[in-house]
Amino acid sequence: MINDINPVLGLYVLYPITGVTAAIEVEAGTSTFRVRCTSTGGRALNMAVSGPNGYKSDISTNIQPVGTPWFLSNDIYTARTEVISSGRDGDVFQCNATGLTSTTANVAVRAGARPITSLEQTALTTVRVTWSPTPELPVSYRVHYLLAGGTGGNGTKTVAADTTSTEITGLTNRETYIISVEVVSSLPDVIPAVAEEIITLAPDTPERVVVTAESASVRVSWDAVEDADRYTVTFSQVRGYYQQGLCNPTNSHTATLTVSAPSTTVSIAVGGDVGSTVTDMLRAYTTYEVTVNAVSDVRGTSRPRETRRVLTPQTSAGEAPGDVRAEAESPTEISVQWSGLSNCRLVNGPITQYRVQFTANGRAETVDQVLGDGEDWMSGGRVTLTGLTSLTNYSISVAAVNENGDVGLYSDPLTVLTLQAIVGLAETSYTIGESDEVVEVCINAVGTTSSCPSTESFHVTLSTSDQTAESPADYVAVDQVLTFAACESQRCVNVSLANDLVSEPEETFSLSLTRSTRSHISITSATGVVVITDDDERPAEVSFLPVNATGVRISWSGSVHLPTSIHYTVSSPPMASSLAN
Repeated sequence: MINDINPVLGLYVLYPITGVTAAIEVEAGTSTFRVRCTSTGGRALNMAVSGPNGYKSDISTNIQPVGTPWFLSNDIYTARTEVISSGRDGDVFQCNATGLTSTTANVAVRAGARPITSLEQTALTTVRVTWSPTPELPVSYRVHYLLAGGTGGNGTKTVAADTTSTEITGLTNRETYIISVEVVSSLPDVIPAVAEEIITLAPDTPERVVVTAESASVRVSWDAVEDADRYTVTFSQVRGYYQQGLCNPTNSHTATLTVSAPSTTVSIAVGGDVGSTVTDMLRAYTTYEVTVNAVSDVRGTSRPRETRRVLTPQTSAGEAPGDVRAEAESPTEISVQWSGLSNCRLVNGPITQYRVQFTANGRAETVDQVLGDGEDWMSGGRVTLTGLTSLTNYSISVAAVNENGDVGLYSDPLTVLTLQAIVGLAETSYTIGESDEVVEVCINAVGTTSSCPSTESFHVTLSTSDQTAESPADYVAVDQVLTFAACESQRCVNVSLANDLVSEPEETFSLSLTRSTRSHISITSATGVVVITDDDERPAEVSFLPVNATGVRISWSGSVHLPTSIHYTVSSPPMASSLAN
């Protein structure tokens, strides 16, 4: 067969093909290769490559001379197949060269490292690659990583031949990487192993998220995610929807709960006027979007997926009344008053009454104040709790009730201690003659005998103060502490009077009752007055008889005790004096 035309001689020159060789050419840094067919001794008119699974390639157009000039004998001609991107260890490819003669040669694929045995994320930006050792006399291994679908983030790491594991660091969060291991061998035709993929950092997103609004809470459940250390459940208020308890419905709110694995359910309470800084409670009658994410200490947080929307339950008739005040009025009574709700705090109907709840010793009771015609819920209210137990702590709170019977949120509880007793002067006015020499002043304690629940004593102080009567000329001053034993209802004090022989007009002194700062009592009738009447006898008849130009005789009748004082005034010339007989 004519092998070629010699342009110098103008003749066809026939060169017999003395042989053909087949070899594998590896594409550096990849898992692809070419079959290289080379003929010697003559030029092949046609060269083809066949392989497993019916692979066949006609490469006659790619024949190129290699080596010495074409017109010399024993030239070498080489042809390469197209790139073959797959090949298993032991696959055989055949080169067929046809010229003056025909010849064939076979070559077997020798794969590099066995497939990667594991890809494990060991830190937020680190992946550990492990592979099986190779018998192809490795000089070293190259670990290639390629950012899938993007630019940048690619690299190669070379490790020693006796190593079958390494870590790739500095990877990008939430990206997919293609990783392969290449054998750097003393044999030129060893190809890399098939690459494998890994998604860095992000665990799976929880599936089948179910959000349920219950009577006073919202419950969220989801499917477990492998390798999750915990879950975050985020509730984000949907702005523009009505929100219970706030005049401005665009006010935003976000709550976040963290749930430790393996738990896959959580409940969050629903309240009223929940402030924007509260993260563990939702606002009532408010729309939220709910998102559940899985969190891994090693792999980070799952990618966000679709949210669920929920309208939190209607928990009440509105918010709690404000400015609640309570005061013990007696051992058995407490007065309670509060301010009303504003229009923007109403929910689900107008307010028709207020409910006062009071609790003591684990027992709760309520009293309703029903609004009458014309009464305005915005004005608040007042009620007196009766039939209580003395010296007992009561927890008191107030809520609104609407026309549908919905009870609003209760106000923050106030603790009020009922009084031990109401203490006061038995009489606030005493009239006594000075010859009686003593006045008995009594103090009554009301409420101490009602089943006598108290075992504590209390103290009050009785004191006197001068008015027209002066101490000690007219009475003996008192400043005395009185102790009431448990269940004692009265104590009395004697105040001594000065019984002189001087005829005088009525005189008074005051009484004052105060309590000890440590006594839980109320004092009524805290002040009084004592009137001292003069019961000395006065002259029945008095007569005057001049005895000379400068003297007057005075005489009287009746039994008047001596000594007697005579007070007189001379008008002309003006002078005043007194005589004593």
